[in-house]
This record gives sequence, structure tokens and C-alpha cells, in this order.
Amino acid sequence: MATTITKNKPLIIVESPTKARTLSRILGKGYHVLSSQGHVRDLPEKELGVDIENGYEPKFRVIGAKSKVVRSLRDAAKKAGNVLLATDPDREGEAIAWHLAELVGRSARRVEFREFTRRAVREAVQRPHEINQQRVDAQLARRVLDRLVGYRISPVLWRKVRRGLSAGRVQSVAVRLICEREEEIRAFKAEEYWTLEGKFAGDGAFFTAQLVEVDGKRIVHPAKNQNANTRVIAGEKEAAELREALLPLDYAVDSVQEKKISKAPAPPFITATLQQAAFKKLGLPGKRTMRVAQELYEGIDVGEGPEGLITYMRTDSLRVAPEFVEATRRHIADVFGKDYLPEKPRRWKSRTGAQEAHEAIRPTNLAYTPAHVKRHLRRDQLRLYTLIYNRFLASQMASAQQLQRQTEVASSGGDVAARFRHTVTTVSFDGFLRVYREENGEREKAGPEEKLSGIREGMALDLKELNASQHFTKPQPRFTEASLIKALEELGVGRPSTYAPILDTIVERGYVVRENRNLAPTEWAFLVIALMKDFFPEVVDVEFTARMEERLDLVEEGKGRWQELVDSFYKPLAKEIDQALADNSKKYKPEAKVLEEKCPECGKPLVERSGRYGKFVACSGYPDCRYVKRGDNTRGASGKPLGETCPKCGSQLVARRNRWGWEFVACSAYPKCDYAREPQVRCPKCGGELKRRQAANRRIFYICENSPTPGEEKDAAPGKTCDFVLFGRPTVDKCELCGWFIAERKQRNQLVRFCCNPECANHSGIESTDSEKE
Repeated sequence: MATTITKNKPLIIVESPTKARTLSRILGKGYHVLSSQGHVRDLPEKELGVDIENGYEPKFRVIGAKSKVVRSLRDAAKKAGNVLLATDPDREGEAIAWHLAELVGRSARRVEFREFTRRAVREAVQRPHEINQQRVDAQLARRVLDRLVGYRISPVLWRKVRRGLSAGRVQSVAVRLICEREEEIRAFKAEEYWTLEGKFAGDGAFFTAQLVEVDGKRIVHPAKNQNANTRVIAGEKEAAELREALLPLDYAVDSVQEKKISKAPAPPFITATLQQAAFKKLGLPGKRTMRVAQELYEGIDVGEGPEGLITYMRTDSLRVAPEFVEATRRHIADVFGKDYLPEKPRRWKSRTGAQEAHEAIRPTNLAYTPAHVKRHLRRDQLRLYTLIYNRFLASQMASAQQLQRQTEVASSGGDVAARFRHTVTTVSFDGFLRVYREENGEREKAGPEEKLSGIREGMALDLKELNASQHFTKPQPRFTEASLIKALEELGVGRPSTYAPILDTIVERGYVVRENRNLAPTEWAFLVIALMKDFFPEVVDVEFTARMEERLDLVEEGKGRWQELVDSFYKPLAKEIDQALADNSKKYKPEAKVLEEKCPECGKPLVERSGRYGKFVACSGYPDCRYVKRGDNTRGASGKPLGETCPKCGSQLVARRNRWGWEFVACSAYPKCDYAREPQVRCPKCGGELKRRQAANRRIFYICENSPTPGEEKDAAPGKTCDFVLFGRPTVDKCELCGWFIAERKQRNQLVRFCCNPECANHSGIESTDSEKE
């Protein structure tokens, strides 16, 4: 920010320092480029900040830490010539530009980049335009709505459920979806069913086929619609009887059918599908995916100066610039040959309401292949770029051609008529599959124990084996990040810029924990959703929230006033809030879990309760009996054995938790031995000892003993070059994915466990037990 401003030279303001560096190198010395370092103005933290009586006027204030930044930008604007605001090309970016225009104290115009290439940047700065007030209004409406919901409903949650909880206009709908899926899983009753599979051989051919029909009735899964022409093999006895009836029959090939299948590629990525694919294929959480995509968009030096490698990554449009489609077709023909080029360019249709001013997520330069840029990118950057590059390239390639061969085997000579079916699919022309494949369960070739050549209609077969297998129906799985984003997108809840923050928020606030990549609701989620359904049904109504998103889109299109939209939402909400605060008829508290163990003081059963610092075990006779079980409540009374001996008495050391939830190491002989210490771990980067430090704001963090002294990084002594820093507290556990240690930190009074390796998929949070919360 100490940049010297040449008088009358154009000034460009962006929100990101990385973007500022990229633009500076692209535009050269003819422009000054400064960064606002993100948002500069927002609603106040400790008050509502919305004047309800005066048309919902927001009371924006400069964010405390940004006062110096704003002064520097204002001083630079006074000296500069034209002031151009080049924030992101979406609602949020437009709102930042609007705030900046008001704060710098002079007129400013807008420029938009949807890709950071030399051509796109130079063209954009030659075509500045006015700030899109309609887009700003849509963002103002969203911000005010979110503040009114969060600020007015949260006190209801504090009074009726627990302090520290919060509600959100979109996050509450996401939590509801997760809770309702969990309720379906808990209520699900598994049904038993059986399948039969026969191994056939004849004239040198051998293969396995599934029983699909008995006496003219199709064998179906219990979940399928059943009628007089279908049959479910429901139990072991039925399967055994059917097997015995089928074994002695004669069998022959009844039909052999071949069908050609043309498989078209998927469209290029939009924000939602990118997050889904990155989670499924790369294991990247949504927040991390968007952070890496932002880095690829804002610019990376690949040997010829910094340049954006992908187009803007917050988009719901499938449009691709016609000139880039033509360039892609030439590239495909040159690299793969004309056979891989469809006759006509592919055009993809976006969903209704998509912002067609944006493009789909694509590479900015096809010459920058993943192999070409590999040495310039970090691991996550390369993996995500490769995914985007290949998916886009595949979207303009020829369809894959597959040959599906279906062989049906029929029985004869008995009281039972049976039909078996064998299906195999082979790829005759790979087409787009040459560069990109989706996960699927189809068989692309015969199995290692199958030989299919020579099979013909009427050929006699011997049934070598007939195996019956037991199965049980399964409920729908828990949501993952990918499937929740897909559900939100299909339901019209949220927009591209909100998917990752929604997921991050519901985990951070303790409504959801990650268990084996699935999203599991906590008891607080169920309590809050129950309350919301009782008092604020529209706030957690999926259709209502989707309609609100559509109305926000109309505001952006100039077809409605944002104040009227907010008013139509808030007036009924205000009445519901008053009713909720006045209604004391129902309590929303977690039920205590009765344990088999008895209270040592009064003999009544012990119960597991939820308290301020997580779960604890106490007497069910409270308040008459105030017994609380001391020691470790989360690892079991004896704690987690560590395989180490106590230096004081020689007993085993165990991991336990203190009353605030933090993990510590103690002697298993407590209270006879009072030895205790923090978990001792070494720096995962260099093996050095970790030193505990406390920041000015009293926040605890750990640094490696081999870290250079702050301010002396350039002149650090040999060996003092480790940059490992941990904002959290170490534990004794290791990450299953990378082997680095697991750490813990508190977020909104919630204890979050995470891998200390920033490159690991578990860095954003991992499975957490109820007792480890808070």
C-alpha cells in the first residue's frame, strides 16, 4: 500500500493481492494496480445494522482492520487519473466495487475480467462501464435478509436451545436436508432378498449369467414396483428351493443381441459440478476446491509472466465463447485426429435463470496442457487444473461408441421355466473417453473367468454352478459434500458463490460433523430444525427458499425493488419471532442417555448429558445427587492407551480430555499419580520440537524450533528455515491419509479436529465424535 502514485496515471483497484500482481505485470507501467484485500465495508458485528423503519437501510461501516487500507486507496485515488474497479464479475464483486466507489471519494468506473489473459485484460480496460446498480441491489437484499434472519432468530435459539447457536436463511435449509436424510436412515427397515447366478459352459465358451425370470415373472429388487408379473426371492428357504429346481434342467442360448450405444460427453464444469467432481475424484472439500480454483483464475507464472489458467470459477452458465470453441476444435483435430471431432460444435444449455454473461469453467489457453504447466503448480493446483482441462476438452470431443452384447439363456425339460441374462459392454471407439472418464459401474469387458467367443443362438450349455447370494436393502446414504451441493443446485437453493460457505458454516457451527467423508447431523441440528419447523416454517422450507433465490434474480434483472422483497419476507418473520419468544410451552433440550453404570454415591443410574464443554456423565438423581464422573468422558474412564510408561510411577500413560475438552496426556494411575502433560509431537516437516506460543489476542499457536525469528527470515541462520505453524493444539492421533498428526481448534465454542497438513484432504476437518465437540 506504500506504492508511489504518479499523478493522472489510471488506478485499478482489485480485491486480491494476487490479482493485483497479475494485472500489474500484464498492463505494465501504464497503470497503478492496488488491492483492497477483500471486503472493506460490512454491517457492524455487534448490532443489527439495518434501519427497519427507514426502508431497511443498511448501516455499513468500514471493517476495523481495513481503515488503513481505505485511507491508502482514497489517497491514491485523489492523485490518479481514471479510477477503475476490477473486482470479481458477480453480485459480491459488484457490491465490493460499489463500496469502494463510495469510499474513495470520487467517481469510478467498472471493468470486468472473466479470465486473466493478456488479450482479455487489455480489451476490458478499454471498455469501462458504470457499476451495475441492479446487481448491487440484489446483493444488498441478500446481505440484509441474511442479517435479519441470523440476528433476529439466533436469540430465540439461545433462549430455547443453547447459547452460541445461529440460524441462516440458506444454511438452515441445508441442515434440514441433512437431518431429514438421517431420519430416513434411522427409520429404514432392511429387507432381505436373494439373487442366483449361474456359471455356464459350452463349445469352449464359458460365462456367468444372472437369473432374471422364473415362470414368466421378472426377478426384481424389493424396492422396485412389484405386480403380478414380478417376483422377489425373499428368503434363504425360497432361494434354496429354487436352486434345487433349476440345477437339473437343460439350458441353451435363447438369443444373442448386439446394440450399438453412443455415449456423449458431459458438459464443461460449472461451480456446482466442479465441487462435486473435485470431491469425488480428488477428495477436495468444497472450500478448498474454490480456494485452489481462485488461485488458478487469478494468475500463476508459468514461465512467461503470471496469467490466469482458468476462467471465472463462480458460474452457473454452460456457455462457451464461440471463438474458443473453434480453437478447441482445431486443437482436438491437431492432437487426436479428425475422428475425435464431432461434425458440429457442441452447444450446452444452461439451467433456467443462469447468468449467461459468464462462461463455463474452462482453461484460458489450450496450449497450457497439464504436462506443460506441471512444474509451475502445487499438487492440488495441478490436480484441479487437470480435471478442469480434461473435462472441458472432452466436452467438445466425439461421442464414445460402445457395443453392448446381451446373451439370454433359457431352460427346458422341467416344471420350472427359467431365464438367465449376461450383459457385457465393450468400447469400440473411445472418443472423449480418451481424456476424461466419469465413475460408473458398467462392465467394459468380459471378466477374467469368461470367454464369450463362439456363443450362438440354440447352442446347448451346461450349468456348472448355481450360486445363491443373500442381500439386504439399504437406505439412501448420508449426504456427502458432493451430493449435498448437487441437491441444493437441483432444488434451486443457494447460488454458485454460496455452496462452499454453506458447507463450511454448518460444520463450523456444530450442526454437522464429517464422518468418513459423509455429513452427519449432531443432536443440536435436530433440536434447531425442530424449533425452526415449529416457529419459522418458511425459513427452512425448501420451495420458499428457492423462490426467494428467484426473486433475488429478478431484482438483479431490474424487475423488482430490493426493499419490497425484504419487506415481504421480514414482516411475517417479525411476528413469528415475537410468538416464539412468548411461547414457553415446549423445551428443546437434548435427551439424557441412560447408562448401565450406577452412581457410586446414591445407586441411581448414571446418564450422559450435554453441557457447555461437550458431553459428561452424571447422576440421574440431580439435583438431589450432584455426582459427576471425573476423569476422561470421551475416551472412556481409563483413557486411550499410548504404549508409553509414566516417568513418575511406571504406570501406563493414556490420552484424556480436560473439562474444556482439550486433550492431554496423564497417568492411568490417577489419582494415586498426578503426572500430566500436553501431547508431545515433533514438527512433521523437519522433525524439530514444537514450541507453544501465545499471540497478542491470547490465541495459542505452535511453531517449530527451526523457524526463523520474525523479521529475520531473509537472514535466517542455517537450519532455521522451517515454516511450520499450527493454529490449534496437537493431539496424539495420526491422520489416516497422510500420517501427519491430528490437531484441534475451537470454532464458535465447537471443538474441530483436523489434519495439520495443509495439503491433506482432512485439513478442513475430519470425523468428530459427539464427545469431542466444544
